[in-house]
Amino acid sequence: VEVLFLPSYSTHVLQPLDLTGFSVIKSKYRHRIRELLALDNAAPVKKERFITCYDYAREEGLSEQVIRAGWRAAGLCPFNKPQDLYYVQRELQKSEIVTRKVQIVLRKAGKALSAANTRAAELQAENLKLQHLLNTTQLKKPRKRVQVDQNQRFANIENIVGAIHQSAAQAAHRSRTTAEEAAEIAA
Repeated sequence: VEVLFLPSYSTHVLQPLDLTGFSVIKSKYRHRIRELLALDNAAPVKKERFITCYDYAREEGLSEQVIRAGWRAAGLCPFNKPQDLYYVQRELQKSEIVTRKVQIVLRKAGKALSAANTRAAELQAENLKLQHLLNTTQLKKPRKRVQVDQNQRFANIENIVGAIHQSAAQAAHRSRTTAEEAAEIAA
């Protein structure tokens, strides 16, 4: 392939190794270096392993398959002019749509919305927490006092049993309504 002319604005698009080969080398090399971090910090050992890591990454990144994929991605292998024009047109559309001032305004608006949403979420979570705390720590109402007939010196057993049943029914009703309110809050 003889290259007659490379326009100055498109050399980064037309270089196939920039599109695939070097990025594969970089990712493979980073993966191997991460494995080296677990070893000790002896400099000679790391230098030797650095060379083996780079050699492995270079062999993987500059294989025939990766290079061919780079030529295809650049649109040079089976020559594909529309693909190259697509990238240039897309860059032009990006620059025409949004000016710098508009980008700044949009960025500031996005930050303000993000801060407002974060604050609203924090307040909602705090509100739910406080409601749950309120529901769980409500003061227990004292037991219903047994009504004693003033004409009798002591309460009889029927009055005491009736007061106990009535108190239990009221407690069950309160717990049922509390559970329903908790379900409504959770929904």
